[in-house]
Amino acid sequence: MRGDFLSCLNMIYGKPASVTVIKGDWKTGKTNFGLYLAQVLKKCNLVQQMGGNIECFKDLKTRERDPKFEFIDNFLRLEMWGYTPFRKVYIFDEAIKNAPSRNAMTKLNKKWLEIIPELSKMRCHLIGITQEDEYIESIFKNKRFLHAEWNKLNYSKSHPFYRKVVTLKSSKYFHGIKKFKPIPKTSLLYDPYQTAIMTLEPKSNTIDGLPMEIKIAFDYGDGLSMQDIKEKYKLPTRKQSTREVRKGICKVKYLCLVSNHLRRVIESRPVTQSDQS
Repeated sequence: MRGDFLSCLNMIYGKPASVTVIKGDWKTGKTNFGLYLAQVLKKCNLVQQMGGNIECFKDLKTRERDPKFEFIDNFLRLEMWGYTPFRKVYIFDEAIKNAPSRNAMTKLNKKWLEIIPELSKMRCHLIGITQEDEYIESIFKNKRFLHAEWNKLNYSKSHPFYRKVVTLKSSKYFHGIKKFKPIPKTSLLYDPYQTAIMTLEPKSNTIDGLPMEIKIAFDYGDGLSMQDIKEKYKLPTRKQSTREVRKGICKVKYLCLVSNHLRRVIESRPVTQSDQS
C-alpha cells in the first residue's frame, strides 16, 4: 500500500494547488483520514503547513490547541493564512453543513467562489470532507479544480478493516479506482463529536481569535516594549519577541494585499442576472 499510496499523493498534491473531496457514510473515519492525509503530505514535504476548521489539541483534557495544526474557522483567518508564502493544506470538514448547494447564493458560498480559483496563488490544497458530495457547493466539483475523490468504505465494527480502507478516484491522473488498506489513524488529537463550523469573520469583535504573532504586533503598536511582550506571552527571549512582531507585521501586510486583490477581482467581475436579483 505504501509505495502506490505515496505515488498517488505525489501526482495529486505535487502540484501548486488542488481541490480534493473525502466522502463516506457516517462514522467511517473521514475526519481522521483527512488529518492523517495532511500529516503524510507534510512528512513528504508536499506541504509545509496544515490547517482546517477542525480543532486539534495537545491534550484533550486541557484543550490546549496543537500549534502543528492551524485552527481556522473563518474566511478572514483563511485569507490571512492562505496568502503566506508556504505550501499548505486546508481541511474543510463537514462540507455538507457549511456549503449546501441548495443555498448556493449565501455569503459563505459566494466566498468559496472567490477563494477556490485563488488556491494556486495561495499555494494551498483544499480538502473537503462530506457525507454527501452532491450537496456541497458545485465549485468543489468543478473539473477545473477537482483533482481527486477519496471514499472511506463502510465495514462493520467486527470487520478487521473497520475504518481502515479508502478508495481513490482521479480522472486527471489515472483510470479506474484504487484501493488502499490498512489506513493508520492520525496521531493528531481532536474531538470527533465537536461540530466543525465556518464563518465569514471571527465570532467576536476582539482579537482573541487572531494568531499570536498578530496580537503581538498589535501590542507592539500600542506601545508595549519587547520586554513587556516577552513577559506577557511567556517568550524565552526578547529576540524571540522581535521575531514574533516581524511575523505579525508580515501577516498583516499579506492581509492588506489579499483584501485589495479580492476587491479588484470582485469589481472586475461582470454583473450577472443572479447578482441583480
